[in-house]
Amino acid sequence: MKKNKKVVILIICILAVVIIAINVKFGGNTQKDNIGKTKNVDMVFKQLGDDVNNAKSGKYANIKIKNLNIDVENTEDLYQINIIPNYDYTKNTYKENIEAVKSVINTFYGENINTDAAMVYIPAANEDEDMTEYSFQDFQKLVDEDKIRGDGYFLVFKDNRENGEKGFLQIDPSLVSIWLSKGELESTSPMYGYNTKKVYNFTLNENVSEDKVMLKDGEITIEEAKNFIENYLNNSLPYKKNEDFKYEVAEIRILDADGQDAIGACVRKKYNEIPFDYIDGTTEGIYNSDFWDDRGELCMAKTNEIDNICGLGGDTYFVEKYGKKIKKMYSFDDALKIVSDSIGENSVYDIYGAEIIYQFTPVNKKDDDGEVSKYKGRLQWKIVARNENDDKDTWFYVDIETGKLSHRFKKIYGE
Repeated sequence: MKKNKKVVILIICILAVVIIAINVKFGGNTQKDNIGKTKNVDMVFKQLGDDVNNAKSGKYANIKIKNLNIDVENTEDLYQINIIPNYDYTKNTYKENIEAVKSVINTFYGENINTDAAMVYIPAANEDEDMTEYSFQDFQKLVDEDKIRGDGYFLVFKDNRENGEKGFLQIDPSLVSIWLSKGELESTSPMYGYNTKKVYNFTLNENVSEDKVMLKDGEITIEEAKNFIENYLNNSLPYKKNEDFKYEVAEIRILDADGQDAIGACVRKKYNEIPFDYIDGTTEGIYNSDFWDDRGELCMAKTNEIDNICGLGGDTYFVEKYGKKIKKMYSFDDALKIVSDSIGENSVYDIYGAEIIYQFTPVNKKDDDGEVSKYKGRLQWKIVARNENDDKDTWFYVDIETGKLSHRFKKIYGE
């Protein structure tokens, strides 16, 4: 019996040693043993420039940095947040929601669209059944007669240039699904319907360019277009937006719209001057991604007018802070150390972008796996890098409080 006890104890000891060895080798989820303790937030940002310069000078053998400027606007008031969908529209009557939708249409189009030609589609209660279809006029009449109740419908107007009607709209009463086009650009999906001639990605620390673009009515610089779009987003949207958020242009693309240049802009939200995560519009595919991307699109055919809005919901989310104000965090150098350790000795990565962002993970309701109850946000160091071995991109994320590392990989369709 004593001999068996000794064998059991020996096995337990061996297992313990193996577990410890594995943890040392791979550093666990956070690799805290290698990077030490978190530092005061103000100290982290004071030493940020030194962290970048040390990395440029070759501190890490498997990381290269040539040009990198990290601009963090909020360095004092950092909180973790959740984004919670706003379902208040479901408390409204059909009439109230129709008036809200009509207000958006009238503000965006003025008198330049004939909604008599629009159709209303009401989703069936059963997914296997077809939607019910009405003309917008018949739909309004049924609503006025109180013969239709609920909140779910899509209003769609399709471009009909043969009858002299141009433009497109698709909108629902939640104002989550908003797709508006005045029709100056013939494609209702310009970012995908036209070829891209050039890309300006402002999340990768690129300077705003003075390059000029010739639109239908004249010339405009990239900087002027960026400023015009951001002013429109934050001050002139045709529907109410949550004032907790600001919008910023993440990327501008010059589009070849059937021989005429046009501007396409990908935009993202910011909360308290910290931007939400954004994946560049040139990316053709992402895999191993469990995260929520914040992205909307606007397009310009003329120098002083927005022609197309897609994917920009209105006042559709609440913000909820959780946890205490962040006073300590891991530095940029700590984040680089974690990334360097994860890369190993057989690869070299060129870092060409870095920022602090909110990364969001959808959390489904317990009683309904298909409905999101909130998007859980975490502040992350985001480091964008290209592997010299295969010329593919990786987005590295390091949680500023826990040091936990996660990845996203770029994958081109068809490979």
